[in-house]
Amino acid sequence: MDVRSWDDLRQIADARQLDLAVIDPAALGRPAIAAAADFASAFPVLPILVYTIASPTTTEALRRLSEHGVNEALLHPYEGPPATVRKKLRDARRDHLLESFLQTLSRPLSLLSPQLQSTIRKMFASPEQFSAASDLALGARLPVSAVYRALHEAGLQSPKKMFIAARLLNAYTRLCHSKDSVKCVARQLGYASPRVLGLHSCAALGVRPKKLRSVSPPDVIERLYAWTVSQ
Repeated sequence: MDVRSWDDLRQIADARQLDLAVIDPAALGRPAIAAAADFASAFPVLPILVYTIASPTTTEALRRLSEHGVNEALLHPYEGPPATVRKKLRDARRDHLLESFLQTLSRPLSLLSPQLQSTIRKMFASPEQFSAASDLALGARLPVSAVYRALHEAGLQSPKKMFIAARLLNAYTRLCHSKDSVKCVARQLGYASPRVLGLHSCAALGVRPKKLRSVSPPDVIERLYAWTVSQ
């Protein structure tokens, strides 16, 4: 859907007719940068992908937007394969969902050491690189027992449940915004078999992986919040 002005884009976003906005914040110079930043601030739950021409204003535009959680960008003219563009669109949605979820966990995460916080963020960004509490401990430079203790004291569930939440968030965006099969996504995320992904999805989200497309992002965040926070 094409729009001709920032006001038009705001009206469409207000009507909740978008699941992703692709914008060029440098098209009209600094006034457009300010408008883009205002738009990103007004719609924090909407994933945004920047598609812009490299110019002196591009760096400023990307910096301003990064302050509002907008970190995905392509430079025009982009001549790569369509698959790469689709991946960028998917990543914009994924990154936004991850940030939204981590924001809901901001209070318990703030009670952790900076190194453990950083390692947990890395785990959510690349869950396939983590498989055990020892991986969290290695990244945070802590004994495994200290990781368990820190999570418990912060009101969070075990490392295993954190792993599961990280993988399910990524599985959700990959299944919803690509044609990858459940088997393919399970392999990408480091699962030994699709069956394990299915067990995790049923336990934490209440649906099988093939049904994840019917669950809204807010519902995913709410269910995984309940899964990861100690009651």
